[in-house]
Amino acid sequence: MIIRAKYVVPVTGQPIANGAVAVRGEQIAAVGPVAAITPEPWEEVRDLGEVALAPGLINAHCHLDYTCLRGELQWRGSFVEWLLQIVAAKQLHSQDEYVRGTARGAEQLLDFGATTVVNITAFPRILDQLPGLPLRTVWCLEMIDLYQEATAEEIVRKMEGFIEAHPQLAGWCGFSPHAPYTASQTLYTLAAGAAAARGALLTTHVAESSEEDDMFRRGTGPMYDYFARAGRDMGDCKRLGVVQLLAEWGVLGTNCLAVHANCLTPHDVKLLHKTGTHVVHCPKSHRYFNRGVPMLSALWEEQVNICLGTDSLAS
Repeated sequence: MIIRAKYVVPVTGQPIANGAVAVRGEQIAAVGPVAAITPEPWEEVRDLGEVALAPGLINAHCHLDYTCLRGELQWRGSFVEWLLQIVAAKQLHSQDEYVRGTARGAEQLLDFGATTVVNITAFPRILDQLPGLPLRTVWCLEMIDLYQEATAEEIVRKMEGFIEAHPQLAGWCGFSPHAPYTASQTLYTLAAGAAAARGALLTTHVAESSEEDDMFRRGTGPMYDYFARAGRDMGDCKRLGVVQLLAEWGVLGTNCLAVHANCLTPHDVKLLHKTGTHVVHCPKSHRYFNRGVPMLSALWEEQVNICLGTDSLAS
């Protein structure tokens, strides 16, 4: 098949006016000007008209589960308070609503050009009810051991069992310890080991807010106060920033997506580069939370791979 368009955007080079793409089987065989790509006599030619044809976008961080939470939360300036809002809101929706929301969110991603998504799911059981999604999906299983009866070992074994019980997910499933304030060092270490053993993705929220940065780096602020009062073991605070902490725990690496990474020092940036860790920036969530100027220039200069994500419709 030959696909023609007003513009073809190969990404690796300049847009091609009056361009064409030759597809042979499931592979792209050629990209160039229409005049340079001659169809075979038997070959279908499809002209898309006045459009720009580009590779499908990769959404590197999304919570499709939370599509049904759109408009239900309000940002009032406190990240801790917002986290409590989302925990409460999640209890108000049924499994069917999460199934429908996930399917609807996937359709919306496709409508805006995404063909691959790294989706963090807090409800793996909904996969058994979902129809086939219209885009390639890497399912990353969210893990939290704060205030849970199950141990970190039990949580990781459960997630590994889920993957083994769903062979269709082979190569398309990863692990997602939620964040350092909700997942313990043990959970992170075990999840990182499980991901490495399977050649799977590990994704986690990293240095998302100044409250988180204050909690870990300085042992101060509203997040520190809240979790200290709630009985969390605060022994991992007052010593290192989150990036350095995760490096010490053996979490960072070429299979790791560090999501947000808003509060970084120059040393953190170098550490992300040294470990080959990828950073995912979520522009709309960044704006929603009034995070200020992102660290993208520093990351770019240090040659850290920067991905883009949409996060969730909750934010």
